Amino acid sequence: KITGELVDLESFQKSNLYGPRVFILLSHPKFYLRAVVWEPVSALERSIKGYNYDICHDHNFDIFTAGYFGPGYETRTYTYNYDKITGYLGEKVELKGPDTYFLREGQILLYRAKKDIHIQLAPESLSISLNLIPKTESIRLPQYQFSESSRTITRYLQNSGNELMVRMAGALNDNKMIDALYSLLEKSKDTHINALAAASLVQIHPERKAEIHDLIIQNGN
Repeated sequence: KITGELVDLESFQKSNLYGPRVFILLSHPKFYLRAVVWEPVSALERSIKGYNYDICHDHNFDIFTAGYFGPGYETRTYTYNYDKITGYLGEKVELKGPDTYFLREGQILLYRAKKDIHIQLAPESLSISLNLIPKTESIRLPQYQFSESSRTITRYLQNSGNELMVRMAGALNDNKMIDALYSLLEKSKDTHINALAAASLVQIHPERKAEIHDLIIQNGN
């Protein structure tokens, strides 16, 4: 698959929305298969203050993963109950764990959508994992980054253009966008977009935080 695409670099991984370490090998209507390259931490990276190899996060899709090449990464995992949280930034979450596993060559792991949280630690040498990912409706759910120390939600993890525009509305701090953000908060059925709209509104008008919170509760978001 990858060798064939290298013949035409202009179309190489054209539909791949992931980072440079992830390669889509097969896309099927019900699932897709990807390969992920895990590099060891370099001396330069180790010298950077505050450098993190990965972040602690959950997924809005299941991942059935296998160690394909190399010693594999170490992963620290937690579980949580998605149904018992609201999903706002800074929210305390009851995390169970951690447990630690190694994805060595030939071993398999299952990460469950909106149940498992993990952070990957760098392998000793170059490694490759294969991920089988089913295409389900859970992809519409928000994806979170967590703080292991405070056990709180610290960031939303998404990469679509819609989400970027809602984030920018708050960052630009433009009062003209307030009506549009309120409309999203009231009408959108996407809980992630609702959360981002609320965050942007609070960013523009922090004094209305309680009012915006009440609106979220009222609309059942």
